Amino acid sequence: MLSDDIFQYSESLGLPPNSLGVKESIVQGISFFKAQLKAVASTTGYEPSPTNEGDMNISSVLYQFPTFGPWLKKERNRKWSEEANYYFYKNIVAGFGAGPGDKDYLKNILQYYDCSSGNLVGGGTGKYIIPVDNPIVSSGFVDRINPVTGQREQHKGLDFAQPMNSAIKSADDGVVVFAGMGSNSNGFNNYGNVVLLEHKKSKEWTLYAHQNAVSVTKGQGQVIGKVGSTGQSTGAHLHFEIRKQQWGGQIDPAPILGVTGK
Repeated sequence: MLSDDIFQYSESLGLPPNSLGVKESIVQGISFFKAQLKAVASTTGYEPSPTNEGDMNISSVLYQFPTFGPWLKKERNRKWSEEANYYFYKNIVAGFGAGPGDKDYLKNILQYYDCSSGNLVGGGTGKYIIPVDNPIVSSGFVDRINPVTGQREQHKGLDFAQPMNSAIKSADDGVVVFAGMGSNSNGFNNYGNVVLLEHKKSKEWTLYAHQNAVSVTKGQGQVIGKVGSTGQSTGAHLHFEIRKQQWGGQIDPAPILGVTGK
């Protein structure tokens, strides 16, 4: 279980730092952030909107520093701007003894917050698309001899043979649970550069392994990385899994995607 409290919300609940896992941190953080959005009215003097960039930015700063509201009213006549945002973090926050702050906090929040609906993102459609263009299945969800170790194994996904650095797309909208180089310590050993997405509507996870480069964004069909051959691999391909549990329960993606396994 990942234990990164990415919204640093454990302390707000009276818990030791990093007590919350990724999922719990996102749920708690977004809930509090939405409450802060409502508080923007006391700064701007008008009803805030989750689709208004200024309102969203004010809310994201208030999430960390409630004093931003009075400062913005006094020093910038209630008006948000990128200059005001960066000035506050660089020059004012340091006076609190809290360090420079995270000026890119809003960008991080928007990985999990849908401005158009005001809700947590990652629900998904409940249906999957093929995560590569021109799919060629080079290894199916079968018992096989591992081409690297020479040992018999259950291959727990589909391998799509692809040109190096071709695009990998998210099979459905989801919350990023992990993105980076796999290792024994994080539970993704031999996967190389890997992305794991959680899809709330289907209550499943999808995994994208052996990437040459990871570039995660949200939304079905969005490019999340590039095909590579990192980890335990003999050539450029995407290893794709659908999981019923975060750490296992793999099922055959072929009939779900409408492709023929090998």
